[in-house]
Amino acid sequence: MTSTSPFLPEPTPVALLKDLDIPPRPAILERLFSLRNSRALSLQAISQLIDASPALSGAVLKAANAPIFGARCYLTSLPQAISLLGMENVLNLASGLALRMVLGTKSTPGVEPFWEQVMQEARIANLLCGRLDAVPDDCQSFALFRRCGVVLMLMRVPGFHLTWAISRELPDSRITRFETDRHGISHDVVAYLVAQTWAMPEPFCRAILLQHYPALLAPGNDDLDPESKTMIAVCRAAQHIAQTAADAAPDPGWREREASLLPFLGLTQATFANWKEDLHRKLAAPAAARP
Repeated sequence: MTSTSPFLPEPTPVALLKDLDIPPRPAILERLFSLRNSRALSLQAISQLIDASPALSGAVLKAANAPIFGARCYLTSLPQAISLLGMENVLNLASGLALRMVLGTKSTPGVEPFWEQVMQEARIANLLCGRLDAVPDDCQSFALFRRCGVVLMLMRVPGFHLTWAISRELPDSRITRFETDRHGISHDVVAYLVAQTWAMPEPFCRAILLQHYPALLAPGNDDLDPESKTMIAVCRAAQHIAQTAADAAPDPGWREREASLLPFLGLTQATFANWKEDLHRKLAAPAAARP
């Protein structure tokens, strides 16, 4: 048996948690999660729930019209979006957008571009799930949730803008320690605290906490259950595809991840390279024209 032995800070000071001001789980998320687990789940039920929030409804339609989903014509209604993406995917998408509405603010520099990147990664994760076997239902939700700590720290922690710019250039295994050394906490720990506060399943929370440790996906490691590891692997692969699609930007953390990540997903480098090229083309495609 091997262990990630991740670096974690001492118990987070109460004052720091107060400064982070983690919001309570929003009512719309409560209703989305309840509907997802309900026998009454239907296209009509989803449409009615999302339509009750004009801001959320508009955001879901905007996201569903992203070129990567391949809509042949511009979607103008939630039933159209659900027919294209499926009920489960629309619920995951709506949950992530609700998270963005609660945590995000356009007045904080860097927050909006970051959320756009996260949404792109979630869309890619959704498409990767369609090409892989035995992928957990929570995978897209994990893609939307796993880095929400970045947003809170950009909003609440002085100097984190510079820290985040540097973190993005580091190997994944150095991110947690680097941010903790500078601020006493890291964005993965903050996201973990948000997930716990919002009563997300404990394996989901632990996957957020351990997402930056490459050894987690190595053969023989049992720090997480296989489904949680799969969420981490799929979402990190989606991050790589999204990041390298943007003007061929590098992904400094990928080299240390791919050696264990691709075999864990049952992929060869050649297969993944083909998938990446295909998804880059989809990302570059023009959106369907508005009617």
